Amino acid sequence: MASSESPSLLPVKFLLVGEDSAWVDAAYACLSSVARQVTVAKWRRGSTFPAAVRDWRGDWIVSFKSDLYLPQVVLGHARLGAINFHPAPPRYRGLGGYSLALHNSDTTFGVTCHHMDETLDHGPIIAVREFPILPCRTVAALRAQTAIECLHLLHEVVTLIAMAHPLPVSTAAWSDHLFTIAEVKQIVDQHV
Repeated sequence: MASSESPSLLPVKFLLVGEDSAWVDAAYACLSSVARQVTVAKWRRGSTFPAAVRDWRGDWIVSFKSDLYLPQVVLGHARLGAINFHPAPPRYRGLGGYSLALHNSDTTFGVTCHHMDETLDHGPIIAVREFPILPCRTVAALRAQTAIECLHLLHEVVTLIAMAHPLPVSTAAWSDHLFTIAEVKQIVDQHV
């Protein structure tokens, strides 16, 4: 998928990496509103590493709600930077943040935008967007609420990029702990 050419669009090449979902389609629409060329690589856990990611060269990599690990060699293909929209606050690095937040009876959750480096959910944080968890309190409801917040934050960051403004530097810090799916399952199953 590539956006149509328009003289009002930025001559910037984006690679959008994300889960195979309508949320990534919405992220594509956001990026396509400012850039001439947006390549999309949708990925599902367990599938092979997308050739579109391996072979791409351009300006910005945007990882949107994706748990695909991008090695340093791929991150180096982005001339201007690689940023991730992590669907959890910095205290929930890794996977399973939705389940952990509900298990811990958190009243707030968040999304984190950060520069990517070779370590998962580790690079300098650009912005954190916190929000109250809706009363529904299911993983599916929190996942949808978080996706909406990720889109809002994506729009804010892409607007800064389009206007050639520097990306902010957040004072938020990542937790030292990186959660795995197996660990989250064990935590949640112990208290059922």
